Amino acid sequence: MGNSDIALLIPLAGILLPFLIVSIIFYFNHKGKKLANETIQKALDQGQELTPEVVDKLLDKRKPPENQAQVDLRRGVILVGVGLGLVAFGFTEGGSGLVGIGLGLSVLGSAFIFLSKNRKLNNKINDKTSQ
Repeated sequence: MGNSDIALLIPLAGILLPFLIVSIIFYFNHKGKKLANETIQKALDQGQELTPEVVDKLLDKRKPPENQAQVDLRRGVILVGVGLGLVAFGFTEGGSGLVGIGLGLSVLGSAFIFLSKNRKLNNKINDKTSQ
């Protein structure tokens, strides 16, 4: 294999590898749901009663976090911190690509922080109107 063949494989792998990873994730998620549905079907065929909690556990239905605003705030602070770190590193090393990625992450983190504050405000308004 010559250098030109390897040079062709690198971008091809960069394009196909994310597709392969996502495909594997979807395959195993589908396989797990199919297995859970078969388990539920076998239990029902045997006449066993299934409570909603058991079905939710088998189907891996997760409850949303109690305090979504806190989760959003945490995500936002982390994203802003990582983004600003990339911006600083990009400026010191002269990498304009890193600066752009860092700014994008910082904006995304700022949106999460805004969403967190908005959720807290909505929760306060809903608490006052329900009383």
